[in-house]
Amino acid sequence: MPLSAGDLSEIRARMLAYMRNHVTMTLATAGAGEAHAATLFYANDGFDIFFLSSPSSVHSEHIMANPGVFLTISQDYDDWRRIQGLQIRGRASLLQDDSRARDVYIGKYPFVAAFPESDARYWHIAVYWARMIDNTVGFAHKDELDLSEGS
Repeated sequence: MPLSAGDLSEIRARMLAYMRNHVTMTLATAGAGEAHAATLFYANDGFDIFFLSSPSSVHSEHIMANPGVFLTISQDYDDWRRIQGLQIRGRASLLQDDSRARDVYIGKYPFVAAFPESDARYWHIAVYWARMIDNTVGFAHKDELDLSEGS
């Protein structure tokens, strides 16, 4: 049975609240026949995700060759009934104009404004699919959103 607009709105709100209340993501990339995963701090504005990383890092080099990424946002739980987390697919890109990303990122992590100069740059992930696992609703409960253009 298709979800109603109200159900989709509630699912979206729960996902965004979860993202707002967490700080790290595990970013998976692929390049040259190799998979790679890195844990990174992120900040989001809706389903626009921003992170800061050196263009010479493995995940950054992978993104330049293959912008398709998969990421998870979760935490460790000692009780399976409390498990929640997000699985996200998107397309990542290095930002040329990073003013919005910087504002969003520093809004979440004010200490970053005092970082010394480095080669780290802001990256953007445009999310096109998200799944929330939420055992607080029921064992192995999953909600999905298709955020691709036109859906």
